[in-house]
Amino acid sequence: EGDLRLNFDPDEFSKDRERKVNQDTARLGMRYSPTPKHDLLASFIYTNRNEKTEDIKQIRNPFPPLPPPFPPSPAMFSIPLKAEIKQDTPQGEAQYVYHDGMFNVVNGIMVYAADSERTQEQKAVPPFFAMSESEENFTIWQQTLYSYANISFPENVTWTVGLAYDNYDEDKISSEKLSPKVGVRWNVTDGIAFRAAAFQSVKPAIVASQTLQPTEVAGFNQVFDDVNGTVSKRANVGLDARLTDDVAIGAEASWRDLDVPFETVGGKARSLDDDEQHYKAYVYWTPDSNWALRTELSYDVFDGQTLTVTGSDKPTKVKTFYAPVSARYFHPSGFFAGAAATFVSQEVRRQKTSLLDDGSDKFTIVDAAVGYRLPMRRGMLSLEVRNMFDKHFNYQDDNYREFGEGRPSVSPFLPERTIIGRLTLNF
Repeated sequence: EGDLRLNFDPDEFSKDRERKVNQDTARLGMRYSPTPKHDLLASFIYTNRNEKTEDIKQIRNPFPPLPPPFPPSPAMFSIPLKAEIKQDTPQGEAQYVYHDGMFNVVNGIMVYAADSERTQEQKAVPPFFAMSESEENFTIWQQTLYSYANISFPENVTWTVGLAYDNYDEDKISSEKLSPKVGVRWNVTDGIAFRAAAFQSVKPAIVASQTLQPTEVAGFNQVFDDVNGTVSKRANVGLDARLTDDVAIGAEASWRDLDVPFETVGGKARSLDDDEQHYKAYVYWTPDSNWALRTELSYDVFDGQTLTVTGSDKPTKVKTFYAPVSARYFHPSGFFAGAAATFVSQEVRRQKTSLLDDGSDKFTIVDAAVGYRLPMRRGMLSLEVRNMFDKHFNYQDDNYREFGEGRPSVSPFLPERTIIGRLTLNF
């Protein structure tokens, strides 16, 4: 793929970026249940991955202009860059599960070792930048031990307590953490559920983004596409209520603190302190068996620490408000249709030395879709139009806080009309 990032201004992208990924994965798993209450699980995954990236990076001229008779110097330099990383990664896991009516336990271990070879090449821009090449070999190690217990006491309350030990080592970056996990689900009534959780986690370089370890606590996700080795602390609270058989409402709040590791040019390990806040409220309504209506209010705040160097494009603060309203119709024959309108308000701030723009924008886009579900659940045919009225806007997607493991994510909002046809067949 090319440059799929949307960095606020749609014109701010690299026309020269090219990323190629070749990955082969094999997995072997086993489950043994000596009794109905005991399960033993084992998983082994092996991946061979080769990723190549080529780009032309724009660098602002750090030197002041020279006086006449010297010729004027360019304001920007274009530096061709090439990078390649090869990885061979075996990942082994084992897990023991005990489950009873009011009590269940999940104990496990995960070990992996990613043998990596990284090469980089930067071409010269005389007389300011010299040609540079680098090659390094390193291994990413991680050993994880964990134990989770879910206890139902009293009957309508489920408590989750857990502890994980992570030993992460990557070249100059190392981290050894004990991460507690606490969560609760309380069914206040048959229609009202309260959830809360607080936990710490260490982002593993897991193979193919798969693991046996529980990825959520009390319904709150604890695994994100962060930089490998990131230590995150998250606190969450949520309330879900079914007012009637047709109406459901809910709200959720989350606060997340991240220590993002990186290696400096001098080979020293440092970390950046990022903070995230997310608030959401929703209403779902199914007036009859053919219609589904939905609306949501979502407010997301990112407050990040950046390196004060020229060319660092990571935002220092992003505030985003979403308000989608959608309606979908389903006919017994298999025909379905839907439409959605989403209001977005966003503010983006970057450091002064960044080459990318910041600012704020507000916009509303409309999406629509029609389709047909084949009989006997044999598949689905659909046609979707996103940004139906070809609305142009500025928007910052989440690429700046995603590591990009596996398939890259695409912005949920695109500043031009996009038509997608899809045929899914099930055999």
